[in-house]
Amino acid sequence: MPQETEPEIIDLTCLSESESEEEDEEDLDSEQASDESSLDDDIAEVPLNATSRKRLRDAIGELGEDRLRRILSDLVDTIPEVEETLTSQLLTLKRKTRDVIYRWETCTNCDEEFDTASRREEEECSFHPGMSASGSLIAMFVQPIFV
Repeated sequence: MPQETEPEIIDLTCLSESESEEEDEEDLDSEQASDESSLDDDIAEVPLNATSRKRLRDAIGELGEDRLRRILSDLVDTIPEVEETLTSQLLTLKRKTRDVIYRWETCTNCDEEFDTASRREEEECSFHPGMSASGSLIAMFVQPIFV
């Protein structure tokens, strides 16, 4: 009876055993990530409509400041349009130096929030930085006197 020989196995991957083990670990990692994403798949996607928009606004109003800041920061890092919109809403250029500054500040004299990018209105606190509505820089430093 002829003796059976074991078939020869040819490795076509050209990987060493250590590289093969690394691939096995990567496969395990991707399986775990897949399992985690399947948990996300179990959460129903909320349809975008007027009702969900109102509930979203309510949720934003109830959300803690730290979590809201983390969410916004993550959106800025991942969606260029969000970064562009928030930059235009939250930052401005200082008039003379063109330095980037916060757009919204709270006045230390009257405790009101004001827009550093806009001209002051006549009835606004005269201590807010910027040019007054009349265009006079001196009005920025002198409290108007009404007689």
